[in-house]
Amino acid sequence: MPVTSRREREKEQRREAILDAARSVLQRKGFQGTTMEEVAAEAEFSKGTLYTYFASKNELFAQLSDKLVDRVEREFKNISSSTRDGQSMVAELLRSWVALSSDNARALQPATGPERRGDLLSLAAPGDSLPLLVDHLARAIRRGQVDGSVLRQGDATMLAYQLSAAVMGALTCSSPVPPTSERQPSACTQDELVNGLVELLTTGLGAAS
Repeated sequence: MPVTSRREREKEQRREAILDAARSVLQRKGFQGTTMEEVAAEAEFSKGTLYTYFASKNELFAQLSDKLVDRVEREFKNISSSTRDGQSMVAELLRSWVALSSDNARALQPATGPERRGDLLSLAAPGDSLPLLVDHLARAIRRGQVDGSVLRQGDATMLAYQLSAAVMGALTCSSPVPPTSERQPSACTQDELVNGLVELLTTGLGAAS
């Protein structure tokens, strides 16, 4: 293997190790409580090495969000390439997005400060994951309108926006991040609320408008 290829591979491995370390520290301390020094120590690199790859904590955060978006896109492509009917595809897309977004929100939630509440939506749907969701949902709805599993008529893109907005609201209302979590009924978990809503929404698609 050429030296340049080996060096590039090692560089990418170090970059991934730093991202993994950053996620680990963020899970323990939240965004506000995480420092570049702690990330460097977790990755077992010098602080100078860390800054060679990432200029700031904000850049690290952005890169972690981008990784989630890439993962979401892969998941959506797999679901959209299946042979299931449109209504089932809608449900699977929503459940996949909820699972990945919830995991991201728990891992990257801000630890303290009044900005917590405003960050909920960006944590639940970082970067371009929401437009990706709408795009794939619209395709699934159109498929369902053709195969008969989706009886609700109307513009597929608008229906996709309505579905995603409803699930987004449920994610926000049931977020594990205070102060929202402090107002939740103790008997209502996020999984129960959001998964129940997904079932309700996709069942509704099977009803004629």
